Amino acid sequence: MYYSWIKYEHEPRVYKKKSSKQDTIADSTTEAEYIAASSAAKEVVWIKKFISELGIVPSIMDPIGLYCDNNGAIAQAKEPRSHQ
Repeated sequence: MYYSWIKYEHEPRVYKKKSSKQDTIADSTTEAEYIAASSAAKEVVWIKKFISELGIVPSIMDPIGLYCDNNGAIAQAKEPRSHQ
């Protein structure tokens, strides 16, 4: 069982906090962290587009920060072949 955590904030407000159990079974901690980061990234992009359409965020072009504490998952996310 692996739990992931997401927090989306755009100063000075926090728009969403969430902790959830992953639906997918991973073979390693690195894979579980990568899956969690990928899921968080998709959700944050959706939230940001939604908030942008409401006119709260000035530009969808603002960068999205995603933090991960697993070096293997970070290396996998940076590997272009992982995104094909």
